[in-house]
Amino acid sequence: MQIDQIRAFVRCAELGGLSAAARAERMPKSTLSRLLTDLERDLRVKLLDRSSRGVVATQEGRLFLAHARQVLESVEAASASVRPSRAKPAGVVRVTAPYTFAVTFIAPALPAFFDAFPAIDVHLELTSRNVDVLDEGFDLAVRIGTPPPHLVARRLMGNPLRLLASPAYLAAHGAPTRVDDLERRPLLLIGSSRGAAGLRLTRAGGEYVCSAAPKLLSSDPAVVLSATLAGAGIGQIPLIIAGETVRSGALIPVLPEWSQREADISLLYASSRAFTPRVRAFVDFLQANLATSAVPTG
Repeated sequence: MQIDQIRAFVRCAELGGLSAAARAERMPKSTLSRLLTDLERDLRVKLLDRSSRGVVATQEGRLFLAHARQVLESVEAASASVRPSRAKPAGVVRVTAPYTFAVTFIAPALPAFFDAFPAIDVHLELTSRNVDVLDEGFDLAVRIGTPPPHLVARRLMGNPLRLLASPAYLAAHGAPTRVDDLERRPLLLIGSSRGAAGLRLTRAGGEYVCSAAPKLLSSDPAVVLSATLAGAGIGQIPLIIAGETVRSGALIPVLPEWSQREADISLLYASSRAFTPRVRAFVDFLQANLATSAVPTG
């Protein structure tokens, strides 16, 4: 088994076709096809199903892909350690992130990143699901809260939450004056039906846990923001996406003396994985650019 064979397989599996992989590797399609055939012969297993529409990894191919990526990353890291420092990072960075965060913060930063690192491509999968970074082949995951013990966190920004409501809703129903008024109000909360949904508030000298079931529960804060702006109820919304609506008066803080626990938004990666130059470049760039771009107010 040779490193060129492994690289050809990974490229093919990621790009879904021999022609695209051959172009990415800058080699004839016939050469890449031969490398794949030799690899399958050496392993004595079929890794890719080929058709006129492209290639798809077999079950064995998917298992091999996760290990193959780690092999390439280790080789890349070893090479970078002795390569002249002027060499530019290159390759694909695989990232998973929540939809709203990616659209609001990552996507606008990408043009500057691509200008700085033209040889790096970014594959971004959007989901609020807690993916398995190692098993699913991601280099990085953007997530909120304390990371699992096998992952390392690099902080991007804070994530303060506020209770907000539209002027129309408050004019029709009045503003809550006591925290237990929330028990009788339609609450629009961030969360998942698979996890514990609830609203926990604190202030000096006390804590309150609201037992009312949420009228709306969504894993995407943009959905909660939109419903709150439409007057559906009192929303639990991160200030990093609602700051402008508060400043403009489109949303008004409710019970501002009560606060909610803030959990950092971080980039997570596996400590067991080689921290390749392309991944380090992406992490350092996001940390430097996002730390100052999302300072919430209110």
